[in-house]
Amino acid sequence: MRFPLSLRSHVASTAARFTMWLGLIAILPGVSSCAFTRPQSPPGNAAVLLHASNAVVHGTMLRYEPETNKNCLGYWTKAEDWADWTFEIPRAGSFEIEVWQGCGKGHGGSDVAVEVGGKRFDFVVEDTGHFQNFTPRRIGRVELPAGKHVLAVKPQRKQAAAVMDIRRVRLLPVNSLPASAAGAKTLSHGRRVLFLGDSITHAGEWVEFVEAYLRLQDPKATFDFINIGLPSETVSGLSEPGHAGGSFPRPDLHERLDRALAKLKPDVIVACYGMNDGIYYPFSEERFAAFTMGVRELRDMATGFGAKTIHLTPPTFDPVPIKANTLPAGRDEYRQPYEGYNDVLDRYSTWLIDQNAQDWDVVDVHGPMNRFLAARRADDSRFKLAGDGVHANTQGHWLIARELLRWVGVSDAALAADSFELATLGAPTAPEVLELVKRRQRVRKDAWLSEVGHKRPGMAKGKPVADAEREAAELEARLKSVKPPRYPGKRSVWNGFDRYDFEVGGKPVMVVAPKSDAPGRPWAWHGEFFGHKPAPDIALLERGVHIVYMSLPDMLGGPQAVAHWNAFYQELTEKHGFAKKAALVGLSRGGLYCYNWAAANPEKVACIYGDAPVCDFKSWPGAFGKGKRSEADWQRILQLYGFKNDDEAKVYAKNPVDNLAPLAAAKVPLLHVYGDADEVVPWDENTGVIAERYQKLGGSITLIAKPGVKHHPHGLEDSTPIVNFIWDNTASKEAKAWWRK
Repeated sequence: MRFPLSLRSHVASTAARFTMWLGLIAILPGVSSCAFTRPQSPPGNAAVLLHASNAVVHGTMLRYEPETNKNCLGYWTKAEDWADWTFEIPRAGSFEIEVWQGCGKGHGGSDVAVEVGGKRFDFVVEDTGHFQNFTPRRIGRVELPAGKHVLAVKPQRKQAAAVMDIRRVRLLPVNSLPASAAGAKTLSHGRRVLFLGDSITHAGEWVEFVEAYLRLQDPKATFDFINIGLPSETVSGLSEPGHAGGSFPRPDLHERLDRALAKLKPDVIVACYGMNDGIYYPFSEERFAAFTMGVRELRDMATGFGAKTIHLTPPTFDPVPIKANTLPAGRDEYRQPYEGYNDVLDRYSTWLIDQNAQDWDVVDVHGPMNRFLAARRADDSRFKLAGDGVHANTQGHWLIARELLRWVGVSDAALAADSFELATLGAPTAPEVLELVKRRQRVRKDAWLSEVGHKRPGMAKGKPVADAEREAAELEARLKSVKPPRYPGKRSVWNGFDRYDFEVGGKPVMVVAPKSDAPGRPWAWHGEFFGHKPAPDIALLERGVHIVYMSLPDMLGGPQAVAHWNAFYQELTEKHGFAKKAALVGLSRGGLYCYNWAAANPEKVACIYGDAPVCDFKSWPGAFGKGKRSEADWQRILQLYGFKNDDEAKVYAKNPVDNLAPLAAAKVPLLHVYGDADEVVPWDENTGVIAERYQKLGGSITLIAKPGVKHHPHGLEDSTPIVNFIWDNTASKEAKAWWRK
C-alpha cells in the first residue's frame, strides 16, 4: 500500500534533512564508506592524445587554427606540408592509431600516410560533409617500445582544394583486460540481477556493456541479467500535464514492482531513476520528496524480498542540443523541458550519493557524465551525449556502464577508454560476446516485461517466457563456446563461413575462412568484385581454401595498388601462415590488379584465373580499340600511373599483355573464361593477346569461351572447371590427400 503523496512528501522531506545531517558526520576523519578492494592488475599503457594544438607544423600553408569552432590543423592546401608530434610511452605495447579527420563536401579522396615506430600506414581521406565535422579513422596497429617516439602525418597526394583538417590523433593501447575483481561476484555466480529504470535502461546498451565486459573478464562465470526498464517510468509516481501529448500519464514503478519481485525473485536489483522524476520542471521540495520516498519504498520492498539494491544516479540532461525546445524558469507549466533541469538532477544525485553513508550502495553516474561532457565540449562545441538532451547515445551508455564496472572493482586504468570497443581492444572475442549478450538480454527483456505487466502503452509484446528462456539458454551455450577469432577485425558469416573484415595499411581487407584449413593453408585472392558469382569460392572453402580480398576499387592495378597488395601478402603469409603462393582471381578490371602484382611477384603466384579480364588499359577504359570508353576510369589511369597525356599511356610497356615473361619463366598456369561477344572488354584485345603471347613464351593457358556471351554474365553455370583449376594448382599433395579422406 502507498501513502498519499502529501504524506509521503512530508516524510521524505524530513528524512532528507536527517540524511544530510548524517552525511556531514560521514565525511569526518575516520569515517569511511564501504567499497570493494580492487585487485592489482598488470600495468598497461594509457591512451596517448596528440592534439592539433601541440603539433609541429612543416610547410608554408598548414597551421593550427585556434578558433573555438575549429581547434584543429587546417589550411592544408599544399600536399608538401606535414605535421608531427613527439611523445613518450612508459612501457612497450601495441597501439591502435586513430586519426580524427574532417573534410569538406566534395574534397575527399586525398592519400595520406601516418609514420610511427618505423612503420607507415596509408589511408584515404573521407568526405565528412564539412572540414570541421571530425570523424575518427582507425588506420592500423603498431608495436612500440618504451621511450620517445615521433608520429608524422604526411599527405601523399591531394585530391581537391585541401587535404583535410585534423583535430587530434590518438594512440589507443591494446591492453589485456584485468582479472575479475571480487566485487564482480555481486553480479554473477548464479545471482539473478534485475535492472529497473526508465527508457535509458530499457534501451539497454549500458546493461549489455556491463555483462559483456564481465563475461570477457571471467568466461566461466554465470550471469543472469534481466532488464525490465520501462520507457517514461518514474519511481516518484509523478507525471507532468500533457505527457506524451496527453495520451497517457507516466507509469509508476510501484504499480508493477511487487509483481516483478514475486515473479523474478532477484538476488540483486540495479535501479536507475531520476531523469523523469523531476518531470522536467524546476526544482521543488514536493517533487524531490516524492522522489526520495519512492526510492526508499523501492529499497524497502526489495529488502523484504531478500534482494540487495544498487542505486545509480540519473544520467546527464543536456539542454544544448535542444536549446530551441527548452523553457526558462518562472513558468507555471512546462510542456517542454526546463532549461536548467540538469541542476535538478544534480540535487537528486547528491541526495542519492549521500545515502552511501547509511550503508546504501550508490553508484554515481551523473557526476562523471557531467564532467566528461564538459571536457569534450570544451574541445568540440558540437559534442553531445544525447541528441535529444535525455536519451544517451552509445558513448553515453558506456559512461554509465563503466561507473558500475568501476564500482565492482575494475581498475580506473582499464576503464580509461571512452567506448566499450576501445576498452576491450585486448579481448579479441569482444564483438562476438557483445552481440550474443545483446540478443540474450533483449529476448528476455521483452518477454519478462510482458509477463510482469505494466501500464505503458505502445510496448512490443514479447515471446512467452518459456520460449524466451529456451532461446536464452541456447545463446548462453553459444556464449560459453565462444573462441578467440582466427583473424583480427569484425567477424560475420558469409555463406555459412566465418568472414573477418579488418584493415592492412589503412585499406579494408577481408578473409573468409574455411571450417577446417587444408594443410599448407592454400588461398585464393580476388582482384575485384568479391562475392559476384560466389559458387567457386564456396566450393573452395569447402575444400579448406581461404578466400581473401583487398578493397582498392579506384586504383586499377596501378603502382600504389601493387604496394598495398605487397603489404597484404606479407600480413597473410608472415602473421597467419598462409601458403607462399596464392591463386589470383581477376574478374573484369580485377585482371589489372592480378596480372600487375603477379608480374612483380611471380614467385608468389600459384595460378591466375581471369574472367573477362582487363589485360590492357588501352582497350578498357581507354577504348583505343573496340572497347567501351570509361572517361572517369581513364583519367584515373593517367593519374595513378603518372602519365602526362594519352600518348605516354599508349606507349606504356608494362600492361599485362606486354609483361608476361616473368610469369612464363615462373611457369604460372593461366585460365581465362570469356564471352566471345564481349563489348566492354573485347576478348581479342585482352584474352586473345595474352593467349598468343603466353604460348609463344612457353606458358600454359587454358581458354573457355562462351559463344555469343557479352561482358556479363561472368563465370560458368557449372563452376567445376574453375574450382578444379584453382585446387589443382594451389593444394599441396598433403592437402589433396586430406581432402580425399
